[in-house]
Amino acid sequence: MRLRILLNNRKIIIKILRKGIPIDLSSGYVIGCYKDNPSRVIQTLEGTDPILDGPYSSRKNPIAKCAVAAMRKGYSMFAVQDGGWCASSGTAPQTFDKYGKSTACMPDGEGGALANQVYVTKGN
Repeated sequence: MRLRILLNNRKIIIKILRKGIPIDLSSGYVIGCYKDNPSRVIQTLEGTDPILDGPYSSRKNPIAKCAVAAMRKGYSMFAVQDGGWCASSGTAPQTFDKYGKSTACMPDGEGGALANQVYVTKGN
């Protein structure tokens, strides 16, 4: 599956591999799965960018869309949780691992319940 998105007149191609294989995200690297809590270690981007369309739980291409929303805000790190919820902030590199690693992320790369699958964009 490929998603082509124009960002600042640059074409970004993001490949998402399924079948339980880790994600090959051409705009970023997988850091790992980390615990979250209801007060959030990384601020949500939900409702801040039109690319984050509809309910996150049924959003198509949530990793690619979260990557784009984070890059548009100038953030180098982003996280996907619970099947599509998107989070990113300028302080994410300092806070993402506050509660340690988690084993609750699903193999699709879209996190899990209170578990952030964390990515960093290339060049950072």
